[in-house]
Amino acid sequence: MCSGWLPWRGSRKIANALIGIIEMADTHPHLVREARQEICEAISGSVKDPDPAIRARSINLLSLLRDPAAPSIVVAALCDSDSRVRVAGLMAAFHLRPPGCLDDVIRLLADDDPHVRPLAAAALERVGDPSSIGVLQEVRSRERDEGVGRQMDDVIDILEGRRPPTPIVSFMEDPQA
Repeated sequence: MCSGWLPWRGSRKIANALIGIIEMADTHPHLVREARQEICEAISGSVKDPDPAIRARSINLLSLLRDPAAPSIVVAALCDSDSRVRVAGLMAAFHLRPPGCLDDVIRLLADDDPHVRPLAAAALERVGDPSSIGVLQEVRSRERDEGVGRQMDDVIDILEGRRPPTPIVSFMEDPQA
């Protein structure tokens, strides 16, 4: 059947499960739920892979699939040593808003990687917790990258109610709904 097109270990099992879901989606919704669970279980094993690219892709997929285990995986990803995994964790936190992630997201506002800091600010906007404004202002005062600083300013304005939140439309949502 399929192999090699999914970038992590266990690709063949996942590819076959995806093909099975597509084939039975309309006629057997209960089987689709079971197949989704199997896919999530197969992907979950990859979040501890030594390759950070595999860990990041696994986190992205688990959040898109809305795996029940994704929130705890996201919180762990926010503490990963590789910035690609932290970015994936922030993107997942942005969409899932898992409980217990706020402190880690705030900590990532001061991350060494300039790709991580603006995503941390965006995740704070999405979480919408005004208690993070003070920390965000403090980190903003030390931010040297003006692009990141502008994004932090925008989030502060949103959290303080001076402007509306950024509209979010996921490619997974039905725009007609």
